[in-house]
Amino acid sequence: MSRENIYAAEEILYENLEGLKHEKTEMVIGPKVTSKRAREFFSTDSRRFDICSSSATASIPMTIFRDAYKDMKSRGAKIRWVTDITKDNLTHCKDLMQYAEVRHISDLHGNFALSETEYITAPLMKEGQPLQKLIYSNSKEMVEQQQYIFEIFWSKAYPIEQRIKEIEENREQEFLEVINNPKRAAEVYTNLAMSIKSSALLLLPSSKALIREYKLGVLEHLIQASKNKDVCDVRIICSIDNNNAHIIRWLYERTSNIKILNTTTNLAIKVFIVNDAEVFRAELRKPDADTFSKALGFATYSNSKPTVDAFKSFFELLWDSHTTNEKLNEANKILQQADKVEREFINIAAHELRTPIVPILNLSELLYSKVKEQQQQQEETLEMLEIILRNANRLHQLTDGILDVTRIESNTLKLRKERFNLNDIIIDAVRDYRKQIVNDNTGNVKVMYEPGDGIILVEADRRRLTQVISNLLNNAIKFTQEGTVTVSTSI
Repeated sequence: MSRENIYAAEEILYENLEGLKHEKTEMVIGPKVTSKRAREFFSTDSRRFDICSSSATASIPMTIFRDAYKDMKSRGAKIRWVTDITKDNLTHCKDLMQYAEVRHISDLHGNFALSETEYITAPLMKEGQPLQKLIYSNSKEMVEQQQYIFEIFWSKAYPIEQRIKEIEENREQEFLEVINNPKRAAEVYTNLAMSIKSSALLLLPSSKALIREYKLGVLEHLIQASKNKDVCDVRIICSIDNNNAHIIRWLYERTSNIKILNTTTNLAIKVFIVNDAEVFRAELRKPDADTFSKALGFATYSNSKPTVDAFKSFFELLWDSHTTNEKLNEANKILQQADKVEREFINIAAHELRTPIVPILNLSELLYSKVKEQQQQQEETLEMLEIILRNANRLHQLTDGILDVTRIESNTLKLRKERFNLNDIIIDAVRDYRKQIVNDNTGNVKVMYEPGDGIILVEADRRRLTQVISNLLNNAIKFTQEGTVTVSTSI
């Protein structure tokens, strides 16, 4: 190596050593020394301080370093603080909000603080324990490393206001755990079944799933919970078949407080909602597997209220839709039975009415023809017979109509088709209604028929077509106070 290169290397080494002279990493021991060193750290002119502390250490700042925080705030320094906020340290954390932006992160273990150029760290301590050891460093690399760690904690933490609300409303902190280990999933699932205090909703994707619950011991926990007077709602949705029918019988023998809905969801998931507060959801890799661990793909476990409410709504939707369908089917069966009874009654009643009508009509017509021969001597008798005959005919038409309705509803009405001249039945119908008008003393209405040219041949049921034309004429006459009802035909 040349002399020039040696001089250059020596110069670079000298410059690096000069820079290192300003960097320092040290450990101080003893409560007095550590407190003094911490105060010196917070008294620097730094414009930013980031602090991370465990739940037990959160009370120390307000008891030891309150004056230091007041001073930092007065000179405009920005303080960010991350800690595990609990019921025990809530008062101290609220006090800390006067000086710092505070966030919560659960199960935080670690105590350190850093500025733009320095950082200090202390071991974990119990509440009230003096600060025995402290590590200080102004190494740029170490400060940058601690800053990176702090930013991770800060991004995962959430505001103190939300945590205060959770604690004051006695709500657990929300969490979401993704579980890929079948052993861990079985542990969480079983513990959840053992924690039932008010309700349990279990959605199973297949009949095989109920067998797995039985083997895992979850059904036993459901039975025990259902016997608790405080537990008011234990329900299961699953498919029932010959494979799990014996388990259903076993359940009903053990308790009558579990409701089971037999239905197939065609979903490869299971959902378990406990106390309206926690939900376990599992994707099933092999829905027909014999054991829980073989069937499981991955699972999630959460107490997030929106998540719990969403899965509960889904469960209730399935439950209500199937129970509603069952009620509708039952109501439909009742209506069908009632309809059948009604049709049978109408059919019997119509036949019973028809039995006395036939002799009344026949005898009335016979008497009418005989009395008519002696019309002048027995006009009063003739008039009464006409009334009997007319009303008997109306009753006969009514019973025929009732029977026709029952035949139509039961699909037994048969048409007897034949070829005939349409003009013939229209003329007969018009003639009959002209007589009726005379008999009813409704002379203000006239019925006229204007036939078209030629014969109108049709192939139809003569009796039914006569019935249709008679009904049309009857309605026309009924709603005509005065004037002419005209019937015309054309091709």
